[in-house]
Order: sequence, then C-alpha cells, then structure tokens
Amino acid sequence: MLFALRVGFRYFRSGGSQIILSIASVAFGVTVYLFITSLIFGLQKGFIATTVGSSSHITVLPLENVARILLIKGVTNLGTSLPFNDRELVLRNYVSTVAELDKIPGLIAVSPVSSGSGTVIKGGQVRTISILGIDENRGSQIFDLRKAMKFGILDLGGQGCTVGVELARLLGLTVGDKVRAVSAKGVEMVMRITGIFKAGNINANERSFYVSLANGQRLNDMVGAVSRIETQVQDPFVDAVIAEVIAAKTGLKVQTWQEVNGDLLSGLAAQKQTTDIIRLFVMILVATSVASVLIVSVMQRSREIGILKSMGASTFALQGIFTYLGALVGFSGALVGTGIGGSLILWLGDLPGDSSIKPGFWMPIEMQTRFLVEAFFVTAGIATVAALLPARRAALMNPVDVIRQG
Repeated sequence: MLFALRVGFRYFRSGGSQIILSIASVAFGVTVYLFITSLIFGLQKGFIATTVGSSSHITVLPLENVARILLIKGVTNLGTSLPFNDRELVLRNYVSTVAELDKIPGLIAVSPVSSGSGTVIKGGQVRTISILGIDENRGSQIFDLRKAMKFGILDLGGQGCTVGVELARLLGLTVGDKVRAVSAKGVEMVMRITGIFKAGNINANERSFYVSLANGQRLNDMVGAVSRIETQVQDPFVDAVIAEVIAAKTGLKVQTWQEVNGDLLSGLAAQKQTTDIIRLFVMILVATSVASVLIVSVMQRSREIGILKSMGASTFALQGIFTYLGALVGFSGALVGTGIGGSLILWLGDLPGDSSIKPGFWMPIEMQTRFLVEAFFVTAGIATVAALLPARRAALMNPVDVIRQG
C-alpha cells in the first residue's frame, strides 16, 4: 500500500502539463458546480423571500357552513344548483384563538386580519381597494410595513391609514392627505394618509389600504371578529406539521402557502431539476478529464509498468498506483476549485447593484459552507472512481508483451 502511494505520488509530481491541465479541468468543474448551486440557491431564496417572506405561511380561516339539501321526490331543489351564500365567514373568538396560537412552538408571528373590499375616493377619483385592518405590531411581523415605507411612517392610530405607492400615484396622494373609504358593506370613514409603502407585489402597491384592526372591523362590518389569522413559521418548507397542530388545536380551516402558490412550487422544482442535470454533466466532465489523463499516463508508462510487474509488483499494487494518482488529481483539483470558486462567488455576492430579487446587490448568489464541503468531497470521490478503469487496465498488462513491444 505504501509502495503504491509513493509511486503514485512520484507520477503525480512528474506528470508535467498533463497533470496540470487535468487539475485545471477538475478545478473548473468545481467552480461551475459551486456557481450554479449558489446561484440557484440564491434565486430560490430570493423568490421565497419576495413571495412568501412578507406574507402568511399558514392562514387560519373560519369553517365554511355547508348547505343541507332537503331532497323531495319529484321536486327540483334549487339548493343542488345554486351556491349557498348565506354564510358568515368570520372568526368570532379570535382573541382566544390568537392566544392559543402564540403558545405553539415554531410559530414566529401571529396576526389577526379584518379584510374586505371597498373603494377609496379622493376628489372626483375612485379606486377599488382591499381594506386590511391589522394590529401594527403583530401585522408588521408578517409584512414589515415600517421597513417598506417610502414616505411617512406607520401610524394607524385614530384615523390613520397606509397605502401603496401605486395607489398613491394614481390618486395623487401625499402624506397628510385625507381620503374617504367606503367598504362593500356600505360603511364610510374619512381617513388620513400617514404613510406610503412599497411592496414587492404591484397588486399590493395598487390595492392595499391598511388601517387599524378596530377601524378595519368597523369598515368591514365585523366588529368583534376578524376574517382570518395569518402566521409565519421559521422554515416555510416544513410548515405542514405545524399546520396539522394548528388545525387540531383550533378546529378551524388551515391553509398553507404551498396550497396557494402551486405555480411557484412547480417553478422551484423545475429549477432544482435543471440544477441537478447541470451538476451531473459537470461531474461527468470531471470524471472524463481524470480518466483521459490516466489512460494517456498508462500508455506512456507501459514499459515502466512491465518492469514493475516483472520485478514482482502485484496486480493490486499497480492498480493502487493509478488509483492514488487519480485521487491526487481529484483532491488537488477540488482544493483549487473550491478555493477559487468560493472566493469568486463571495466576491460576486458582495457586488453592489440593483437586482430585483436581491435588492442592493448585482447578483442573487449566495454561498453556503455545505456547498464547499459537498463540491470538494463529491469531486474528489468522482475522480477516484474515474481512475479505477485506467488503473485496472494498467494492472492487467502482460509484462512480457509490454517489454517486447518497447
């Protein structure tokens, strides 16, 4: 074993340009591997932060009343064809429900919301809005309105309200202006603009009309009740278990963000599949590079191999020589690749710019330590496996034929 290692290391040192090119190929493959993995990870994280990070992960909703159909023979019952609209879809005992949710491990935010449709009137202009009554502190844990403010401050006390930048632009609103809000229930209130925010969603910027929870309940004609309770969890991808706990504790309808964002999940899954295919091709490149160099090396050193076998070197020892050589090439290339690739990605990740997915930075790329560890060991392992075929070929050479042929 020590003999094979020493000879393999000598071949590695004397390999010249072939070994250098092979190491460079492996390093390039590792760099591409790291770049693609970090870029897709950054894109996915950015997409999730944009679409899910500022919205509810698990939403608690009231149970829907179900119409009981009275079937009478020979009579057509309209209940079988018409929708049952006489339903009060509100949460009455929301205060106790919120208290129960606060006790559930894994939930990092709980916010009751009174929502409804309506219109806002400024001068002779009328725009359709979504009236959202929230508690300032709890609501900002779901969507950080304070951080999203472009003008003014978040102050929903009294008759204060906050609107999106698009709605403000369409109505020509500025901080301090007064508007008339009329809900679909016919309730009307005069509100004062205290802040104008910008969200990552244009629909939210154009339609969202935030008021205090009490004013939202008045406008939406649900005093003492709310439409839903929004929550967030630490890890959005493991919320299914917590959703089951919430459903069991409250007995209410529970809806996760995955159920609402099916298209987003399909897109993320397609991204992951594409990344896996690219990584597979990169590993094939690494294996081909190492194997081709070792095959050439075996052919060039065939006379030396014949002499070693004639001197008593075992088949196992000869196989070990070229296996070690392949491993040394793989480890060296992986080491260089993780160093260069990791440094390049860290540099790209810190470049200032105007990325829509990662605001303030040029590229939504993010390095993780596990990517470096994974790239290093996977590449080194693939290179070692790729060396087995040339090593086997060298070990099975007939020394008499090799020496005779020169």
